[in-house]
Amino acid sequence: MDIMVVGVGGQGTLLTSRIIGKTALDAGYDVKLSEVHGMAQRGGSVVTFVRFGDKVYEPIAEEGSVDVLISFERLEALRYAHYVKKDGVIIINDCRIDPMTVVTGAKSYPENIIEDLIKSHKVYSIDGLSVAKELGNSKVLNSVVLGFSAKHIGFTLEDWLTMVEKTVPPKTIEINKKAFLAGYNKYEVFMIWNKEIECMSREDVTLLQSERLVKLVDYVYNNVEFYRKKMDAVGVKPSDIKDIKDIVKLPFTTKDDLRDNYPFGLFAVPHSDIVRIHASSGTTGKATVVGYTRDDLEIWAECVARCFSMAGVDKNDIVQIAYGYGLFTGGLGAHGGAEKIGAMVVPMSTGNSKKLTTMMVDFGATAIACTPSYLLHISEVLAEENLLDKIKLKSAICGAEPWTEKMRKEIESKLNIKAYDIYGLSEVMGPGVACDCEYHQGLHVCEDHFYPEIVDSATLQPVAEGETGELVFTTLTKQGLPLIRYRTKDLTSISYDKCECGRTSVRISRFKGRSDDMLIIRGVNVFPSQVEAALIDVEEVTPHYMMIVDRVNNLDTLEIQVEIDPKFYTDEIKGIEKLTKKIGHVVQQALGLSAKITLVQPNTLKRSEGKAVHVTDKRKLY
Repeated sequence: MDIMVVGVGGQGTLLTSRIIGKTALDAGYDVKLSEVHGMAQRGGSVVTFVRFGDKVYEPIAEEGSVDVLISFERLEALRYAHYVKKDGVIIINDCRIDPMTVVTGAKSYPENIIEDLIKSHKVYSIDGLSVAKELGNSKVLNSVVLGFSAKHIGFTLEDWLTMVEKTVPPKTIEINKKAFLAGYNKYEVFMIWNKEIECMSREDVTLLQSERLVKLVDYVYNNVEFYRKKMDAVGVKPSDIKDIKDIVKLPFTTKDDLRDNYPFGLFAVPHSDIVRIHASSGTTGKATVVGYTRDDLEIWAECVARCFSMAGVDKNDIVQIAYGYGLFTGGLGAHGGAEKIGAMVVPMSTGNSKKLTTMMVDFGATAIACTPSYLLHISEVLAEENLLDKIKLKSAICGAEPWTEKMRKEIESKLNIKAYDIYGLSEVMGPGVACDCEYHQGLHVCEDHFYPEIVDSATLQPVAEGETGELVFTTLTKQGLPLIRYRTKDLTSISYDKCECGRTSVRISRFKGRSDDMLIIRGVNVFPSQVEAALIDVEEVTPHYMMIVDRVNNLDTLEIQVEIDPKFYTDEIKGIEKLTKKIGHVVQQALGLSAKITLVQPNTLKRSEGKAVHVTDKRKLY
């Protein structure tokens, strides 16, 4: 392995490289070090190489061969980036120290260094100085940066701490160990899977989307009779579509269109080109059938790989897939993305929670993909079996049903993990259309493949950025079942601002509900997610609930069955009445209408291993 450590005199560059070299030597590797000092004491560049392996002959690495470049200053990273190989990593301590040429005015300090490097390399930027100052000693900056970098180099935490203790001055051992651990634990190492696309400028994204939309419209017009008739009906020809702005000229597609053309009427390729079929459950009508070509499956895996990378999953992880397999897209979709990354995949599916938890412990699973409600159930099983302190789980990629930020925090608290929101729907592709990153400021859309619009559900006119409306997708690259302006019925908003993670891809906000699962009760619009958010604030109950809507004597009624947390369960009438009243007040505040609250015993309500069902509507409204 080739490590390059660069910085400015006084930043601890030499000490850092020596700790790396000694750690590798103690691990049994052949090690070569070299140091180049450029007026270090006056703020000049300091460059060191650490090379280790079974046998190393030269102390200096060649350009384009370095695995990890550790830079204590931004400009130094730019200066030596050409040494990093194609799949190498650049770790930058985000600080600026002006060289003499800038101080004297002979040259200007380059702008957007990190942004430019991200376009061609895997880059991680950390504020090591702030962390060191939090510890009370800015001089341990190098140990903070080394702690973060250690995750990319290898060796055990114990190996690193031992060598820090052996190498630094005796009086500074404890503060340097604290600094190393601060860098090691403070920052998650999340890779951007496809930087070229995910960090593309808005102008370049628009050009790519325009090019793909023009091809798509010509493709569906000539290969799908349904779209040809629909476009002819509104007087639109493929030649009328010049760029992405012209998408508003095209007609919408709905789930009813898919059902009306059941099973294969919207396919754009011969059956011989379709290599897989998925379908919806059909619980609300005739199933919607989706066909995939080989290219479709490859694109799907690519998109899921991007999403899993946002959740910190890489080739070193063991991932349990606990979505359902079969016609449901969740299981095989997540499976393909995890394999694309190179992770070890455990295809658990659903149906045997105790077996899942046993294997989670025995296999040392570090990530899980499942619905959030099922993961809460898994946390209960782990607690019942006294296994919570034995799991190695770090992250969960949850989707397939609406959930709230409060539910995320509950999952993270119960399992001591990080939970991420992945989004998709079978008609558009499946899971992997969008996902949130470590900053949780909206879900990044794979917009080079799925073009998003937000429209008013009633008028179908576009709404402004940041306003809530119905999400509409156009599949820019799908071959088997291409869709134009497909109405998802999901309510969200959109943001084009660049994310702190470095991605420039458009983000959609956490969903507010669905335009078609909205309940109108006594003239009030109600979403199940509102009830869930309200109940999570009540510590005496679990997140498991059931809404029962009925109509009695021409008046709507709402009953909410809520499961009491075992820790607070009591058969004392006063206690039950008090809790019932408390929940009733919380629900009324959240919904704007009253509901009958029925408390049920722990573990009474049915647990879901797929999409959670929270509503029973007994009204006959149509």
